Amino acid sequence: MLSRLGGRKFLFALLAVILGFILVLARLATAEQWMQFVEIIGGAYVIGNVASKFSGRGEAQPFKNT
Repeated sequence: MLSRLGGRKFLFALLAVILGFILVLARLATAEQWMQFVEIIGGAYVIGNVASKFSGRGEAQPFKNT
């Protein structure tokens, strides 16, 4: 079920972005702060995916020697 939604990292990133947007709507954060937050979440998501691919825990391993 979780893999159909995009995985744990994607689901966490999506929920964090939605929470940040709610803070903007509640006027607890500015749009500029929300954009910075989204940049940080996006960067963490990309770094997490790259790290999991290099550590061998990723789904595809195209350069594996057999």
